[in-house]
This record gives sequence, structure tokens and C-alpha cells, in this order.
Amino acid sequence: MKERLSQAITEAEKRQDKIGLAVLRLLNAVITDREKLARSGGNFEGLNDNDIYQIIVEFQKQREASAKQYDERGIVDLATNERHEIKVIQSLLPEKLTENEITIAVDTVIKKIGATSIRDKGRVMKELKARYQRGEMDFTQANPIVLGRLSSDTS
Repeated sequence: MKERLSQAITEAEKRQDKIGLAVLRLLNAVITDREKLARSGGNFEGLNDNDIYQIIVEFQKQREASAKQYDERGIVDLATNERHEIKVIQSLLPEKLTENEITIAVDTVIKKIGATSIRDKGRVMKELKARYQRGEMDFTQANPIVLGRLSSDTS
């Protein structure tokens, strides 16, 4: 994710996208600060992709709240800037799988690990989380699919 952020900064510089570049640099600074904080707290590996993903989602939510407030106050230009920042931030996040793609992934994992009953749900979810990034797969959407597949399996 950090590499994706670096590439996005370079692309924003080339496009001379001042608003996008500003939000990306701010995001990079926040990630760097949080890494320093993690390392000073004894986590010498720093932040992993899930940690960075959480920071990016947090950033996006902040911008969405700001855009809503600006809209409610009738401050159109600032709301427009916030929406532009949201699009830039969203470009860093992985694309979400559709429900059909999640179903296919669940079926593949069930077959691969040989899950046969509801007792295998934890193993299936663990394997899905190992294969897919947070944000790429909505695990709250995958859970009922897993339950449905395992409870209807009569083998």
C-alpha cells in the first residue's frame, strides 16, 4: 500500500493536481508519523498493509463528513474540493469484489480446504482473510455465504 501511495504522489505531481497532491502528501505524513509511533512503542516492523488501509479509510471518512458539512452550509467550492480528495483517496483502495466474486471465492476455498460442515467456518474465513485484503472482500458479506454453503453441504 505504501508503494501504491508513492506512485499516486508521483502521478499527481505529473498531472499538477494540487488538491490531490496535497491530500496524498498529508496522508503519507500521517502514515510516516504512525509508523514512527509504532516503532517507538516496540513494534519494529512498523505498519502493515491492514494498518495503512485503516488510516486511508479513516482519511476518506473524514473527507466525507467534511463534504457533507460543507454541503449543508452551502459552501460548494470546499465541498467540491473534499469530493476530489475522496476520489484521490479511493484510488488507493483495492476494488471491492462483487457478491458473485465473493461466492466464487468462498466455493473455491471450501473445496481447497475440504470444508464439510459448519464447524469448518472458522477455517474457511481464516483462509479467505489470508487470500484477500481488507477492503477487497467484504467479510461481513462473505460470512452468510460461508454459513449457507456449509449448512447446505450434505456430504
